[in-house]
Amino acid sequence: DEGNNGCQNMIGRGYDFRSVAHALSKIKANVYVFPNTKSGVLVASILAQKIGAGVASGITGLKVEGSEIIFERRLLGGKSVGFEKIPREPIVVTVESSKLPFSEKITYRSVKVDVEKISGLEIVEFREKPKTRANLEEAEIVVGVGRGLKSKEDLKIIEELANALGGEVGCSRPLATDYRWLSEDRWIGLSGKKIKPKLYIAIGISGQPQHLAGIVDSEIIVAINIDKNAPIFEYSDYKVVEDLYNVVPEIIRQLKKQNPR
Repeated sequence: DEGNNGCQNMIGRGYDFRSVAHALSKIKANVYVFPNTKSGVLVASILAQKIGAGVASGITGLKVEGSEIIFERRLLGGKSVGFEKIPREPIVVTVESSKLPFSEKITYRSVKVDVEKISGLEIVEFREKPKTRANLEEAEIVVGVGRGLKSKEDLKIIEELANALGGEVGCSRPLATDYRWLSEDRWIGLSGKKIKPKLYIAIGISGQPQHLAGIVDSEIIVAINIDKNAPIFEYSDYKVVEDLYNVVPEIIRQLKKQNPR
């Protein structure tokens, strides 16, 4: 959870990545663990270079064989599973959210970072990162939307569907990074959020490998797309070949009939 991780909190407040890595390098540990987020990966890579550590990224599991740790990670957009053995310590790893169970027998340390002394930076101002209600990793129902949506104003029907189902709204990369219709904390994919809901509804999403890597752990996938050849259909449990503007309002109407307010 990026918001609850101490390292991420420091980064979120504007600290220099190099300063955080420098402070962590003073701690003599066998394994350094970071979340597999943009900030976590960046600090992990700087730290690994600084201390000459072996690196395993995007870890989804591990097993111990003798004195060695075998790390598991997904490959090829989630289509394959690979195993890595790091031949030396220390080891720096980045872990997919909620994927790797750690033993309770872990020693935690608080580290104070004097940024100005380490990097020469001058802290001018602290600003809290705006909080959103997005909690895609923990949501049991996620409604994802892609470029099949014609305008930002039409997001209201997607949000209405998500509210009717008691779920969260997510999106493919273009809507967050190119169009900026939704914030990046709603981006689902290889470089975005990895989700594992009981129900994922993909609306107007073609199903590129980068997006599929973020939804591979969903229990049930429902795809709505006007293109019968959309790749998303190959990975879906239920497929609806129809214009989303016809289907989504009808689903909302049916849900309201079942649960009138």
